[in-house]
Amino acid sequence: MTGTQDRRAKLMLVLLAVGALVRIINAIRIVMWNYLPFGGDPTYLDDSRKILLFDFHGLGDRAPVYPLLLALCGLNGWVVYLAQSIFGLAVSLMIFDMAFRRTRQGPLSA
Repeated sequence: MTGTQDRRAKLMLVLLAVGALVRIINAIRIVMWNYLPFGGDPTYLDDSRKILLFDFHGLGDRAPVYPLLLALCGLNGWVVYLAQSIFGLAVSLMIFDMAFRRTRQGPLSA
């Protein structure tokens, strides 16, 4: 591993740890204050139920990606929260990696 790759790997590990810590603190806050992890538009839940019942009529009004995610997570708000957290961390790491490769500056990339 070259020096730049080693530095990038260490910075990515720090970014991953900080991102995971923020999400854990947010999950604790949700549990302590009795918030529901899914509090969005109820039409997404309706569309998810339609997908689970293979009723695809009326799903063309918007992109069905989020209702599909809800359906794949079994309409469980905590599983959706976990999946979105993992996706968010992955996107953060990819954006950091792209910026670091371009600038070679860790703080600027973060």
